[in-house]
Amino acid sequence: MRILSTILVAAAMAATLPAQQPADFAKWWPQFQAAVAKKDAKAVAGMTHFPTQWELGKIRRVESGAVVIAKFDAYFPEHLRKAVATKTPEKFSDGSYSITWQDHGDEYSLYFHENGKGGFQLDGLSEGPA
Repeated sequence: MRILSTILVAAAMAATLPAQQPADFAKWWPQFQAAVAKKDAKAVAGMTHFPTQWELGKIRRVESGAVVIAKFDAYFPEHLRKAVATKTPEKFSDGSYSITWQDHGDEYSLYFHENGKGGFQLDGLSEGPA
């Protein structure tokens, strides 16, 4: 009887907790676009997973948000900001997204994944030959 009452109490408590909403990229993406457009380095850093792969010229990795905040223009040059402003993200079967563009004779892709907290995060940049 004691086990049954424990189970019933646990079930009642679980029913009162708000259900975690599925991540909604359509709501997150405009917020990310706005932060990049405003060069709001602190907001962008807060929407990014660290450390992260960041293939941009000689840069290969970003260790922390503090680095992005200190050197935002180096990590988010004009062509990257323009891509974020104009490209439509592609959704993949695993629920992740990316945008891809060409500039300076190379092809670039930004990757976005769920953050496990009902939202998304920037999760890397790749660069390769076009």
